[in-house]
Amino acid sequence: MSLSSTLETEIPSSRRIFKAASKDLLTFSGIGDLVTFIIGADKVPIQVHKKMACRYSHILETAFDSSFIEGRTQKYELESVTLSAFALLAEWIYTQKIERPPSMKCRKTTGDKSSHSIACSTSTDYVALWILAEVLLKPRLQNLAIDVIADIGTAVANKDGIILAYEETAHNSLLREIFVSQATWTSR
Repeated sequence: MSLSSTLETEIPSSRRIFKAASKDLLTFSGIGDLVTFIIGADKVPIQVHKKMACRYSHILETAFDSSFIEGRTQKYELESVTLSAFALLAEWIYTQKIERPPSMKCRKTTGDKSSHSIACSTSTDYVALWILAEVLLKPRLQNLAIDVIADIGTAVANKDGIILAYEETAHNSLLREIFVSQATWTSR
């Protein structure tokens, strides 16, 4: 009998499962290398730990560990991304969560133009995040973003978010579909 089969029979299955899962746990050893994202038309440089960026995105891992310009310079340019949308991405890279804005809903703030404006601009950030997640092939992040978009309620009130969605996504995009669905339910 081999050592591995002996261990498997003597160790309770719950411990074996934990051991197998533990290799996927995040460790911060060797996290020192930084990569730079160049954000927006103003080309604002923002540094993120390479290990974190690559851990959750095969696109970024391929770019930074290749002979492409991104691999040689350790810089990745995101010209059409806003600083706010990138901040949400960075938050997700480090925590696997995105912060929901304070309870703001475009439909419910029509009497208060200031909070209405904040809610709508915030929802545009989540639309931009959804689009960025599509580029990075991160459906889980897209799901988190779409949940916030739906909660904010951007159906008719946020034309900038809708315009951005239609300019930056394919005609059969799920993001477009949610805006159509929201508009349909809002107009009833």
